[in-house]
Amino acid sequence: MSISAHTYARAYVEAGAEAQAGKLIATLRKRGDLHKAALVADEVERIITKERGGKMVKVEFARALGVAERAKLLNEFGPKDRVTTTVNPSLIAGVRIEFDGERELDVSLAGKLKNIL
Repeated sequence: MSISAHTYARAYVEAGAEAQAGKLIATLRKRGDLHKAALVADEVERIITKERGGKMVKVEFARALGVAERAKLLNEFGPKDRVTTTVNPSLIAGVRIEFDGERELDVSLAGKLKNIL
């Protein structure tokens, strides 16, 4: 029976996440699920962030930001939020923001063109 990344992550968090990393990796290896390690890590981060009252925020830009621009962006979110930024040239121009993997704000040129067509 296959164990989902969410189930591994939930067990890890409930066992006291920070102290159990080695045991989690050993369990993944033993069960033949080591290939799920990145998914489990992402899920652990999501669970802990949510439990602490934060949001998982993914911001995609069409072009790379400068250091000052990136710092200004990060100040727009709370200290409990986990913000990741990536460059996505397919956006053409603008930005796309995803909150908790559920809601999306797309103010990119590609998004606007998609809505028009």
